[in-house]
Amino acid sequence: MMSVMNRLLLIVVVLAAPLASRASDAAAVFEKEVRPLLDQYCADCHDADTETAFRLEYLQNPQRVHDSRKLATQVLTQLHEAKMPPKKQKAQPTDAERQRIIAWIEATRNDATLEAGDQADPGKVVLRRLNRYEYAKTVRDLFSLGMKRTWTYFVAPGKSVPAEGIEYSKRTLNLPWNLPPDEVDYGFDNIGDVLTLPPHLMEAYFDVAGLVVDNVMADSRARLTVVKIQPGDGKSDEQAARENLTRLTARAFRRPVTDEDVQPLVDLFLLARAKGEPFEKAMKVPVQAMLVTPDFLYRVEQGVAQKPIQNVGPVNDYELASRLSYFLWSSLPDAELFRLASEGKLSDPVVLEQQVRRMLLDPKVEALAEHFAPQWLQIENIQAVTPDPTLFPSFYKKFIAGAMRTEAIIFFDSVIVQDRSILDLINSDTTYINGYLAEFYGLIKRSPNKYEGFAFWKATTMPEARRGGVMTMAAVGAVTSTPTRSSPVKRGKWMLEAILGDPPPPPPANVEPLKEENDPNATLTLREKLEQNRANANCAACHQRMDPIGFAMENIDAIGRWRDHDGAVPVDATGTLKDGTTIQGTIGLKAEVLRCKDEFARCLTEHLLTYALGRKLEWYDEPATGRIVRALQTNDYRFSTLIVEIVKSHPFRNTRQGAATAR
Repeated sequence: MMSVMNRLLLIVVVLAAPLASRASDAAAVFEKEVRPLLDQYCADCHDADTETAFRLEYLQNPQRVHDSRKLATQVLTQLHEAKMPPKKQKAQPTDAERQRIIAWIEATRNDATLEAGDQADPGKVVLRRLNRYEYAKTVRDLFSLGMKRTWTYFVAPGKSVPAEGIEYSKRTLNLPWNLPPDEVDYGFDNIGDVLTLPPHLMEAYFDVAGLVVDNVMADSRARLTVVKIQPGDGKSDEQAARENLTRLTARAFRRPVTDEDVQPLVDLFLLARAKGEPFEKAMKVPVQAMLVTPDFLYRVEQGVAQKPIQNVGPVNDYELASRLSYFLWSSLPDAELFRLASEGKLSDPVVLEQQVRRMLLDPKVEALAEHFAPQWLQIENIQAVTPDPTLFPSFYKKFIAGAMRTEAIIFFDSVIVQDRSILDLINSDTTYINGYLAEFYGLIKRSPNKYEGFAFWKATTMPEARRGGVMTMAAVGAVTSTPTRSSPVKRGKWMLEAILGDPPPPPPANVEPLKEENDPNATLTLREKLEQNRANANCAACHQRMDPIGFAMENIDAIGRWRDHDGAVPVDATGTLKDGTTIQGTIGLKAEVLRCKDEFARCLTEHLLTYALGRKLEWYDEPATGRIVRALQTNDYRFSTLIVEIVKSHPFRNTRQGAATAR
């Protein structure tokens, strides 16, 4: 981890230098430190006379790197994954030499992109369909649908359960719906490229739209959002319907609407009235149709009405309002955002930051914790985990899997609403548990009553520092295990992906899985078996990174409970990194991550930026992530800084115009 940290620090130093001096400095560094390494390890295959796609001349100065930034990114991938130089080549660079080349290419490439300024590529535009989570939140807020309490998160002080903090009720839509799960890509289910709309899904949305309208018309408050204006006093049925539909579609389409938008819906209303339907019942027909139009189901972006620079321009204020509201609330903009967009004020950086901070204090921000956190932590499907019921019967007790997932959500939510440091996600002296989890963690020795079972409270009694933070939560332990045992490999891989932002490549196709039963080495310990894996040249590079980190988490069993012994054998939670650093248990692991805190800051930034943009991050997003990390460094790593800087970033506020496609 230390070598990667040095690389990040080097990038920060280079990017912080004055623009005028960077090119000459980079060229001098290249000639003195990088070119000799390339000549030593790469020139035989990539000199000017070779026919390969990459030649060393592409890196000979910052301008060449600028002109071939995409190719530079491909080179970086090969270097990061240690695929170049090829293994068959005897002369291999040391880790320090490899990181020196990587650092120079990254810093030079990112610097060149920074200088592009407003012309930098903000990424591909796709017409993003609302996923099912966003759909539910959107119809809830569009129609002010009634909510149903399902359980209480935080119990108010003075109740029978020890607690701190304010009462906070978790509510869900009282709405039947059966939309299938959305596809996941790059870790999230809001990625535009995979949010397709095949015929069977379109039918499901149409059926759900009917259920929504039935629920709306059966709720006295929600019904007013559809039929606020009644015919009479000289106002015809058509006029009343048009006014109702104009107001409603403006909110549903998240922009001002025209007669062309509204007239087809009015025609549907008139057809229903012609068939003898009463006014309110006839209004259900166009409203159901509205809920399956592309303008509602998709987030359409056209950009501002100005000539873009090199096909790049800012999104308009209404589109910015939608980007912001779906990022933080997974729902449509509220009246305040819509008003500012209509006045053309939202794109003002000062106003935009004020709105971000307002939204972070709104209860609807729970959606960010509820939707982002489980996907980032890879615990979204924890209830599909199937530990061996004979070995781990306590996993199948009342509501345990769901409570594990909820613990992570509430903990993440507390970091948001209290504007704590993102580093608290790594190490904290508190968490939020209910009675079922308290019994599971061994904090109480009796079965909780119903109230204690469901109610979550702030717990400050978790056993010392070994448990604080997301890395040691039961949910993470459970999803990074096999049905019969903990898995250092899965846990090391999870750490590299979710916490350190340095994921390993997929395993080679010819690698056999770890043998556990009926093999001649059955007497070997798990640690000894994994050491054999590292002896395999095809496996060594990745397992040397993953296994030591995973071993440091061995005090957590296959369902997330703490253990000091594995059966009768004391747990050995020691991991030795490739650079010789020794990590002792979860306390040591958290200390090591905090020592390399900017790796974690960059990793969380990249995950949140991916979630906010709804697309994979590309090489041209590196300057944005670099700026955000530097802002975190100067603002005590506050969560609000992370969100504000994402929203102010170039890719969030801009679009590659003229490239929108439906999926």
